Amino acid sequence: MRYGYFPGCYVLSRKLQYDLSARNVMKKLGVEIVEMTDAPCCGPAIVKSVDYSVASALSARILAMTKERGLNTLVTLCPECFSSFIKVNTGFKEDVKFKEEVNHILSSTAGLKYNGDVEPKHILQVVYEDIGLKGLSEHIIKRFNGVKVAVQPGCHFLRASTSYYADDPEDPRMLDEVVESLGMESVYWPLKLWCCGAPTLAFDRELSLKLAGRKLRSIKASGADCIVTACPYCHTQLDQYQPMVERRLNEKFGIPTFLFTQILGLCMGLSPEEVGLHMNRVSPSKILDFIG
Repeated sequence: MRYGYFPGCYVLSRKLQYDLSARNVMKKLGVEIVEMTDAPCCGPAIVKSVDYSVASALSARILAMTKERGLNTLVTLCPECFSSFIKVNTGFKEDVKFKEEVNHILSSTAGLKYNGDVEPKHILQVVYEDIGLKGLSEHIIKRFNGVKVAVQPGCHFLRASTSYYADDPEDPRMLDEVVESLGMESVYWPLKLWCCGAPTLAFDRELSLKLAGRKLRSIKASGADCIVTACPYCHTQLDQYQPMVERRLNEKFGIPTFLFTQILGLCMGLSPEEVGLHMNRVSPSKILDFIG
C-alpha cells in the first residue's frame, strides 16, 4: 500500500505525538507514505467562511499534488482536513461551475488542475478498511485486556460532508471495533456524539471548557478507565485542557486520553516513546500496567 500523507497543520503544530505514532504504526503495517512536504493549509471552515472557492482551491491543490506524484489516495490525521478534501470531491461531482471556478484559481495560482480523482482517507479508515481487523490482528503482540475505554470518534470525521459519512454518524462503530480488537471494552456513555468544544475555543474559551467538562463528567460516570480518540482537537480538549477543566469545575478527573494510534502502536510492540506518550498531558501510567 502506498499513499500520499498530509497529517495536517494542527497536528504538526500541536499534536506531534499523533504524527509520530501514526508514522511508526504505518511502518509496522507495511504502509508506504509519500509526504506532501510542500503542501499548503487545507482551507478549513474558518477560511471557507471568508471565501469558499479560494478555501476549496487550497484543498484541491493538495489533492492535485498527490495525483502529480502518481498516487490515488491521500491519508490525513486531521478530521478537518479530511472534511475539506471530501467537500471538494463532492462539489466537483455535483457542481460543474464550482469545479471550473476552483480549477481557474488553481491554474492561475499554482499551474495545477484537479479532476476530483484522488480519494481522501482518514488514518482510521486505512486501519479499519484497508488493513482490516483481521490483517491488524497479525501485527498485535500485546493487548489491553480488561481496560474500559470511552471512545471519542470526533464530529468532523463522522460528518465530513452532508452527503458523505465515513461511519454511521448516529451509531459509529469503527473506532470501537478497533479498540475492542486490542482487548479493550468500549463502554456506553451518553455524550459520545456531543461536540468536545474545540470549535468554540477561539472565541469563547469558557464555553469550550464547559463542553469539555460535560464530556469528562459523562466519561467518569461511565466507569471508563481511559479515553481513546481519532481526532487531534478532541485530544487537546480532553487531555491537554483536562487540568484546566478540573480547576474550573473544582472536580478531579485524571482520565488518561490517548490517540488511537498510540494505543495501537503499544499493542504492536512500539515503546511509549515511539508513540509519543511523553507528550500527553494526563499521565497514562495506570493504563500501561494493563498491557500484556
